[in-house]
Amino acid sequence: TFAFVYISEAHSCDEWPVGHCVDIKQPKTTAERQEVAERQLKVLGVGDEFIRLVDSAEENTFHQTYACWPFRWYTIGENGKKITSIPQPHRSGYDVRELVAWIVDQVMR
Repeated sequence: TFAFVYISEAHSCDEWPVGHCVDIKQPKTTAERQEVAERQLKVLGVGDEFIRLVDSAEENTFHQTYACWPFRWYTIGENGKKITSIPQPHRSGYDVRELVAWIVDQVMR
């Protein structure tokens, strides 16, 4: 099972942006974060094949645990142990298609 966890908007127009600024204000509530996450995942072409989760805007528990801002991906084993991370973006971001190809490769093994 694979999931995307949206933590915050790295390119928001009202905070220090990484790379390029987009016309999105940083969500202040979890409900706002959920709306932005759904919109942005559609832009990235991420569909229902992945579980989509949103870190609480009030607590930021996932981010506090994994230090994943602005954009990181991790694979975490069923026991909760981090088994792989790919922590360095290229040109201030990732090509999500590379991540999807990596996931497909892992599943097909």
